[in-house]
Amino acid sequence: MGDARRPDSRTAVSTAPREAKDIFAVVEDTVTGALKIEWGDGVNATRDQIEDYIVSKLVELSQDWDNSASITLDSMIFTELGFESLDAVILGVTIQEYFTCQMPFAELLAELGEQRRDLRVNELIDFVHRNLLRCSAEARPASSS
Repeated sequence: MGDARRPDSRTAVSTAPREAKDIFAVVEDTVTGALKIEWGDGVNATRDQIEDYIVSKLVELSQDWDNSASITLDSMIFTELGFESLDAVILGVTIQEYFTCQMPFAELLAELGEQRRDLRVNELIDFVHRNLLRCSAEARPASSS
């Protein structure tokens, strides 16, 4: 019989880490039943952790501007938040360093330029999430059959 206060296996406890290495999960050992903390890297971040990090970075980067727009998941990064291409490059580099995963930001920005369209915060979060899943899959050892 389990303790109702104990988190489920693989439950992420840290929701707004300062660095990717601060992401951890409380995991129940399947053999002993003991709870243990597994420290992770950014590649294993949850979508909520990605969202928290990106929104906090957008707030941090836009604090120096005379822009009073609040940041929501539907905010347009360039037209509403006032980001310019250099800001987007800095944001992309910062995200890649934080999550320790190379992502095709150059291709994303080129595609946006070709289509002459903006990028919603939610789309950026989805882009990062997809690429972290890819990095995570690439980092797993191949199973031998």
